[in-house]
Amino acid sequence: MAASWREPRSIRNLGVTLTAMLGLWTLPAKAQQQPDPELGIPVPLESKVKATKGVPIEIDLSADARTPSSRVEFLIRDFPTQGRLIRNIRVVSGHPTQAKILYLPAADSQASMDSFTYAVRYVGGYFSPAARVDIELIESTPHIEVSGGFDFGRVAIGGKEVQSITITNSGDASFQKEMPLTPPWYWVSPADGAFDLAAGDSTTLTVAYIPTEPGTKVFELRFHEDEQGIARLKGDAFEPIGSDNPMVELAWNPDTRRRTGSLEIISFEPAIDTLILDTGARLKSPQAPVLRLNGKNRASIDLVLPEKDVNSYSGFITVRGGNFTKRFPINAEAAPPRLEIGFADEPLGLLDFDEVQPGEVSYRKLILRNSGGKPATVGIGILQPFKLVDVPRTIQVPPLSQRDLLVEFVAPEDKRGPLKDTIEIASQNAQFSIPVQAMVAGGATPEPANTYEPRITITPAASGSGPKTHTANGQIGSTSDLDEGDPSPTGFPTVPAFDRKIDIEVPSIQSFNYVDTGRSTISLGWQIPREGYQEFEVEMRQMSYDPESYQLKSVWVPYHDVSFHRELKNMTATIRGLNPGSIYEFRVFTTSGNGRYSFPSPAVGITTKAPIPWGSYAWTTVRVLLTVAAIAFVLWWWRFYRNGESLPFRVRLPMPFRFR
Repeated sequence: MAASWREPRSIRNLGVTLTAMLGLWTLPAKAQQQPDPELGIPVPLESKVKATKGVPIEIDLSADARTPSSRVEFLIRDFPTQGRLIRNIRVVSGHPTQAKILYLPAADSQASMDSFTYAVRYVGGYFSPAARVDIELIESTPHIEVSGGFDFGRVAIGGKEVQSITITNSGDASFQKEMPLTPPWYWVSPADGAFDLAAGDSTTLTVAYIPTEPGTKVFELRFHEDEQGIARLKGDAFEPIGSDNPMVELAWNPDTRRRTGSLEIISFEPAIDTLILDTGARLKSPQAPVLRLNGKNRASIDLVLPEKDVNSYSGFITVRGGNFTKRFPINAEAAPPRLEIGFADEPLGLLDFDEVQPGEVSYRKLILRNSGGKPATVGIGILQPFKLVDVPRTIQVPPLSQRDLLVEFVAPEDKRGPLKDTIEIASQNAQFSIPVQAMVAGGATPEPANTYEPRITITPAASGSGPKTHTANGQIGSTSDLDEGDPSPTGFPTVPAFDRKIDIEVPSIQSFNYVDTGRSTISLGWQIPREGYQEFEVEMRQMSYDPESYQLKSVWVPYHDVSFHRELKNMTATIRGLNPGSIYEFRVFTTSGNGRYSFPSPAVGITTKAPIPWGSYAWTTVRVLLTVAAIAFVLWWWRFYRNGESLPFRVRLPMPFRFR
């Protein structure tokens, strides 16, 4: 290895002196005292050599003597300044006119040339003049050559592949370096990637490829700048576990009342034969927690949400095989509404008001329960003398909650004996007929009524089977069944003037989220209840004359001077042609476009803005304009009068404005 240390000048001078003295080791003592001029003087030969800095080199010295066998002595006259002679002059055996000396150029020298001189003589004779040896100094460089396998092939994520790299230093200088690696590449040996390679030596390095994500990775290890000193590492990673359906949407099963689905797992790594499943707290799987593939590369994982878990779900199932873990998203909509009817103190499953005196009132309670995950829109059909107390005919029962209904019976004055009827209740996927009976005192004892038997349809209507409507026997199916004089927002008992066929599958508007008023317009805004239903119709309450009863009657009338505007999921209806400062009442229907309508929205009463008070706004504006015009005319006339000019037209001013 090249030496980079340079000794102090005092030590170097001492070495020079000793070398010069040792150069005379063949000179006899008697001859040193008095050289023999008869022997003659040989001639030293000059030469030029090249030396690499920091690398020792042996330099040849030669003398031109009488004969090749003449004994010649060599003596260093001037020593090199950019290096040092590290060994005494050595005469070549069998060639007394030739010698060798070892020269070590300084490794940190900045010079490009060095030199020294030497002299020769015959034994016992005089020394010759000095001859010069020129040394061209060359920078020392290592030369690194790389060999080995650098393609790690296809490796599963979580797996490991190891390759060896052999590097050789064929240069003339040592090579020290620390080679950092970035994931997914890691040093195995040396652990820190640092090594020291002397000139001419070789070593073996070991690299591991441990991928964490799929795809091809390439990395260059640049041991040296030339092409032979670059190792290009390449690895192709793949996920050992996958699926044909990586995102699972659980579907509602009406038979089991559960949301179910399956995840098809594929193993691309034969070494993986056992899968560890983690479904979380809510999601269940009969295959969890351990699924064995038994040599197969495919497996099906059944997924289910329990019956009582009715809320929407958005989560993951975690599958681990070997050192690889992957999460697959699982989603499920909330379970459909499930309407159930309950009775308070009615063991027979019917509403029995018992015996009621004419003109008196009796009450019974009916309970609506929704054990589903979505709101249940419930329509109720009931006929006089039975009625609901403080409850509209269309209500919503939130998920996992109940709604208590108070049913009122007013015993008629003109009837006696038993009265029987049914209360018709319908939601998105269920229908009920609740028998109800009462006895008006003074008549015969009522016959026992049939017990309550619900008519329930769990499965929604199939595609193409048409909407569910009920228009016979007083069942809910039209607005005439729903509105029987229910009070409007201002308190008027109002009935529909136009009969609409109600379909419970058409979603209704539950509330208005935007109201704005003008002097002749009213704007109502609401959220579109369901995608695909974006057609609506507006009804306005009006007073109509009934020629049969000779009385004014409050009715709901379709209103058509309306413009609709949709923005994302919001719909705005601008109702035009209204009078300022007037109270209006509106309700809105969703229509399916084929003559079917939703239940009406809650009615809303709104007052338009008042008209502009003429005295305070318009007349003030007119007076200001007239005053400004009068001032402008006077100033214009005064300009003509001051200059003695006549007006372009005759103006006869009143007496006070005449000037002489």
